[in-house]
Amino acid sequence: MTFSKLLITVIIIFLILLIYFTYSPRELVEILNDNLHQIRVFGESNFIMLNIFFFSIYLVVATFSLPFALILGLLSGMIFEPINAVLLVSFASTIGATFAFLLSRYLFADIVKKKYIKQYEKIDAGFKKYNNYYIFALRMCILFPFFLVNIILGLTSTRVLNFYLISQIGMLPATIIIVNIGNSFDDILSSKTGLNIEIIILLTLLGLFPLIAKLFFKRIIN
Repeated sequence: MTFSKLLITVIIIFLILLIYFTYSPRELVEILNDNLHQIRVFGESNFIMLNIFFFSIYLVVATFSLPFALILGLLSGMIFEPINAVLLVSFASTIGATFAFLLSRYLFADIVKKKYIKQYEKIDAGFKKYNNYYIFALRMCILFPFFLVNIILGLTSTRVLNFYLISQIGMLPATIIIVNIGNSFDDILSSKTGLNIEIIILLTLLGLFPLIAKLFFKRIIN
């Protein structure tokens, strides 16, 4: 673990502990509900602006692989209607991934190849053998972190349009699950009730998704 990653981890743990010892669970629920309510009220009269603002934030996070994508995905399900949230997250994450792909290809190719030479050799070999099927399998399967897939594929000969379209489709199932989990969390916060069967099923699907995706990956490349 690098010093920067260690520092970020320490800061996150500190903030979690600070929040835990400062607020009771009920106070945290009330704070979340109040802020979500204010965002929704703002969105009622500034719907387009709220969408643009959220999309822009997610785009930056996806482009530079900042560790907030999951949180934003869950928040989208709390703030927007499910279909609206899926569209925002799906397009922002895919366009951001494509920007990362382009940055790697045209600006940081030497740095990326030197730092992730083993991962590059493995992905490049798979792409040369299976072409676009391999990209789709990578998007469905979490064998490599998404940011690595973005930047390493930028070093291969795959076309930008192919990368974009395959990423758009391949990342969609996980996006739908995460948005719906966020929507279910919102219902729990609003009603202050426990977990319902819907969120249990969604959390189970999210947990099983890597396993299902790996089986799918093996099926494609065999």
